Amino acid sequence: MTTLYIGGFTPPDGRAEGIARVLLNDETGALQHVCTYGGMASPSWLTPSEDKKTIFCVHETREYEGQPGGSVGVRTFEGAFSLKQRDIKPTLGANPCHIALSPDGRLLAVSNYFGGNLAVYERLAQGADTPCGKGISSEILSAPSVHQHHGHGINPDRQQAPHVHSVTFTPDGRHALAVDLGTDAVVAYRVEQAAPYLTAVEATRMPAGTGPRTLRFDTHRNLCYILTELSSEILVYTLDAQGIPAVLKSRHSMLPEGCTTPNTGAEMHISADGRFLYASNRGLNTIVTFRIEENGALTQLAQTPCGGRTPRHFAVSPDGAWLVTACQDGDTVACFAVNKSDGMLTEVSRLTLPSPTYILFAE
Repeated sequence: MTTLYIGGFTPPDGRAEGIARVLLNDETGALQHVCTYGGMASPSWLTPSEDKKTIFCVHETREYEGQPGGSVGVRTFEGAFSLKQRDIKPTLGANPCHIALSPDGRLLAVSNYFGGNLAVYERLAQGADTPCGKGISSEILSAPSVHQHHGHGINPDRQQAPHVHSVTFTPDGRHALAVDLGTDAVVAYRVEQAAPYLTAVEATRMPAGTGPRTLRFDTHRNLCYILTELSSEILVYTLDAQGIPAVLKSRHSMLPEGCTTPNTGAEMHISADGRFLYASNRGLNTIVTFRIEENGALTQLAQTPCGGRTPRHFAVSPDGAWLVTACQDGDTVACFAVNKSDGMLTEVSRLTLPSPTYILFAE
């Protein structure tokens, strides 16, 4: 059995009660809800420490302790049914929606969607103001350093201000790439050793109105793929010598040809062997499967119903055998068997779970 942790929106934004613990049967794909760790507000995104003993989670709210902004929590496991809060810090920006851990395990970057900024924390050893690196258990975060974005896009409803949706560190850990839906840009920051931890160095502009949401590196081809929320596309970019998106190479719709269904793109995953790319459609409510060609271009292979409504997030098991979706408005979590030879998905089970937003494989 494999353990999953599933984040969600709590009232008033949803009906989740906290972080759910779910078991996945490795033989059949059946899902079983074990318990829910409650007492927290909208843990919508989860990121584990390297040893999997600590979970960092954003609390996606507009206000924290009477001040504008959300918060980020640090929680550790105490037995199978206890998830104890060790630390919580303000994000100094409303609606934090994403967490990224630097490759060396030293820094935590939180994206504040409505705040239009990112907050960066250094992980500290318990009870001491000393950095905590890879492989060392940490329970405390430094005070945040905030990096504010400015500007807007051409969409008057969705791009009236900056909206930082995610941060991705380059594989070498020297830069952090902040994906800004509101300004159609990926802002590259150089990673520093001391606060404020990041220095902005350049910005790559996306096609106007596309609304970039998340980024994945293709280490097999030295490219990156950027999923756009507003235009429901995958943009393929070459990388410069620093690993920063440089030139738009190709763009690919996540929708079937001729589709007019209102839709927004959400999540993306590249298979471990670099042959397939999966992405989720909210509106069409599908997982689209692409084959990645040798030159990095994408060929759409299939649209698979996601098992519910509004697939905000999905994740693939470490062995690549299962894909699990979090269908936010359908109150369902669905499991699909992955055919590793052709990339196709087959639904094998569903679980009713209120307002799920994030899937984390614990092993």
